[in-house]
Amino acid sequence: MAWHSFLRRGFWAQLGVVLVILPGAALAQQGAYPAALPEDILPGLRPLLDTALKQSPSMLSANLTVATADANAIVDRSGLYPSLSGYGQYVNTQEAISSNTNSRSTTNGPVYGLNFTQPVFQWGALKHQADFGTLRVSIARRQYAEAYRTLALSVRSQYLGLIQKKITLRNTRNQEKSAADLLSLQEEKLRDGRISAGDIVEPRLGVQEAQIGVDKSLEDYEASRRMLAHLIGVESIDDSQVPDDIPKPTYAPETSHSFFEQTARDPLANNVLLQTYSDTIKQDDLTYKIQKVRLYPKFNLFANYTQENQTNVDTSAQRPVLTAITVTTIGVGANWTIFDGFATRGAIRSALASKRLAERQLADYSATTVESLKSLEKQIGFAARLMDLTETRRTLAVAAIDKVSNDVKNGVSPQTLLNAVTQNADVATLTAVSARADFLSRWSEYLSLSGVDPVLEKLPPSYFHHVQ
Repeated sequence: MAWHSFLRRGFWAQLGVVLVILPGAALAQQGAYPAALPEDILPGLRPLLDTALKQSPSMLSANLTVATADANAIVDRSGLYPSLSGYGQYVNTQEAISSNTNSRSTTNGPVYGLNFTQPVFQWGALKHQADFGTLRVSIARRQYAEAYRTLALSVRSQYLGLIQKKITLRNTRNQEKSAADLLSLQEEKLRDGRISAGDIVEPRLGVQEAQIGVDKSLEDYEASRRMLAHLIGVESIDDSQVPDDIPKPTYAPETSHSFFEQTARDPLANNVLLQTYSDTIKQDDLTYKIQKVRLYPKFNLFANYTQENQTNVDTSAQRPVLTAITVTTIGVGANWTIFDGFATRGAIRSALASKRLAERQLADYSATTVESLKSLEKQIGFAARLMDLTETRRTLAVAAIDKVSNDVKNGVSPQTLLNAVTQNADVATLTAVSARADFLSRWSEYLSLSGVDPVLEKLPPSYFHHVQ
């Protein structure tokens, strides 16, 4: 495959240079990015990201996966080293020779020994198994990095959503107050006889609907706080930790084009999941090499030491002779499985099929990721334009409040008009905040998917390049 040749010749050569440093280290300075990340403009978010790395249930599970891989790698390497075993027993054994009735031997007492085995030549299978374990550790560490990458995205998204829900709760409470003000005005009219009893029904229903809206918004907000706390691994998220607004993020369109061009030169160079797929292909290749030699003879160096006490008795002379017998054996042996019921053939086919599947997954993931990055690049531009537009609408809506407030003070306009204008401003504020959150989410996703998210710098460098 052409793409596979590229991976072997070009991609890994460049990747070896890139992974000497942490992902995004060349762009680690905030000024190198054309836009700020959520934690740059929301100081309360950064401690939550740090806490999530240490306490999140998903990260605790990923950490156990790494520990398991480290332990299994020791097992995978153990075949390269010698093995030493010992045995001991207390026996009472008598031996007699039928052709010589005058001779009889007795073994009475302890018998013990040591066995030493060192693999000598097994067609590279043991070395391949050790390399398999090394790749196992690399994959586990990259999966850990991938888990934190996706966790950071989720924490950012939920945190931005939580701010929006807090604003929604504030807006519904303002709506409830407006409904209560309207009801109070209508009840005054009812007492003065300016309206009938039927005219008061709708305002009263409006207050009840507004109260239901507040209750729903409050529960939605509280549930989201609980979900974010569970995601991070803390008991709760205080209301004080949730800002009342999302500041307008900085964005430099004049520098964004060069930034995207720089990333597009090798968009997958720092992609953690792509590297995991590549290591999986290498693992499958090693598995194939290991299975291919299952029916080959395996050669081992062995040494054996045995010690026992034996008594030989000549019945004609009745003279027992106590003899200490020591047996030392050193040699080279071979084990050869000649036929295993076609198990080797099946194992070889399974390894080849797994390798082709991993290659297919790598090709599909590479193609979809590149297309996703191209789409995100455009979506970021759209979100930035919409963010500016909604900000203009918000500014106009807030300015209208000041104008109508003066009219109400001067008796020119009623309070209900001010309430309506305030509600319009609330809607415009929520729309502007939602546009900012959308921009921040898409920008975060782009940096994360391209592997240059600064949040990954919290992880050790060994989680991004091959384990030595």
